[in-house]
Amino acid sequence: MTDYEVQRPAGLNELRCIVRDTLGLYGTIAACATYTDSGASNSNLPVDDIVMALKQCVAEHPVLTTIVLDTQTDSPLLARQANMSISHHLRISSHPISPENAMAEVLNQVHNDPLDDLSTHPPWRLYIRMIKTSSALRTFIAAFAYSHAIADGFSGLLFHRSFLRALCGTEGLPHTTDANFVPETSSRLFPALEQAATLPISWSFLLGPLIAEYCPGILKRALARSLQETGQEDPRLFKAETAIDLRRCIPAAKDTMGNFPSAVTDVVTTSNTKATDTPLTKEDWQTAQRLTHRLQEASSTLSDQPVGLLKYLSDFRSWTIKKASQPPECSFSVSNLGVFETETAKADGESESGGGWVIGDMAFSQSADATGAAFNLNLASTKAGGLNVVVTWWPGMLGVQDEGRLMERVCGGVVDQMEHIAG
Repeated sequence: MTDYEVQRPAGLNELRCIVRDTLGLYGTIAACATYTDSGASNSNLPVDDIVMALKQCVAEHPVLTTIVLDTQTDSPLLARQANMSISHHLRISSHPISPENAMAEVLNQVHNDPLDDLSTHPPWRLYIRMIKTSSALRTFIAAFAYSHAIADGFSGLLFHRSFLRALCGTEGLPHTTDANFVPETSSRLFPALEQAATLPISWSFLLGPLIAEYCPGILKRALARSLQETGQEDPRLFKAETAIDLRRCIPAAKDTMGNFPSAVTDVVTTSNTKATDTPLTKEDWQTAQRLTHRLQEASSTLSDQPVGLLKYLSDFRSWTIKKASQPPECSFSVSNLGVFETETAKADGESESGGGWVIGDMAFSQSADATGAAFNLNLASTKAGGLNVVVTWWPGMLGVQDEGRLMERVCGGVVDQMEHIAG
């Protein structure tokens, strides 16, 4: 007797991520948040409450019971694991850490602790680390780490929304505190993106990747001619990719953990002038406005989405290996989870006695992608906290000897420019 139930075939976007994982070209996604109990009378970690809240998250989100079968084939299957041990997915450390650089320390731990094989256990974990504080308020960091094969970046925010709501109302949860857990058999995986929505592709949109694949010389010549005609001196061009979430186009998927991402690619032009030497020009603001408008437009339609092009791909493995062996197509990519609304999540789930738990800070990270951009900027924030930016890159992809130093300079420059704009 098997201990799983096949749910459905992997979708195209899921297949892309599964192949990338099995080839060892990607690691994990991590969504990290600090939890503080303003009504706590002691500093002990609420282990039983954490276990029950985690079980509630599993009950609400079928992807957390999902394993992947036949990962080495062209047709992997997604299945529900019938019996789960929460202890296998929960990592609790009794050693408190200092609040300084706590997020970075936990994220470093997460990314250096590979997940199990996709077919063995549902590929996710929750890491809990207590934080030393000078006050009586008990505070811990919860880092939700998972495979892109089952869920996208925004799913991390949805997890914390569910976890916070459950933590604030553990008295009303129908779960025990023991490790064993049998997920609801009635919960079903949401359909794959291409089954849940139609992703129409126009001929003009399709011709772009076809030309890029078979006629790169044409594109290079056209780009060179375009640069010549601009008349700018020493122009600097950066191709940037920004991840977008298609849930707003699929109302039924609004609160569903799964894979619903696409992306927008833009070319950003800069000059030799140091950004902090001069104020932003009218052209700078117009460029920012144009890029913002383009992101809004792209995330509001299902037409001509890059993810829709996956249906024209016949051999995902060969395509993935080819991309990993070539120079990156983009200079950098940006993934932004947006702002976590702490008050809303707390109010929706707080019990009558009052849980008191709130999220004060949040960070988002993902492993470097050997098939993607040279480096990734991962953004997340809370309404009452700051903006956290995590930078990751694939070793050797940046083309310099001291990649860490280069990234320090890049991050320092971003901070300087943001302060320059605010000042």
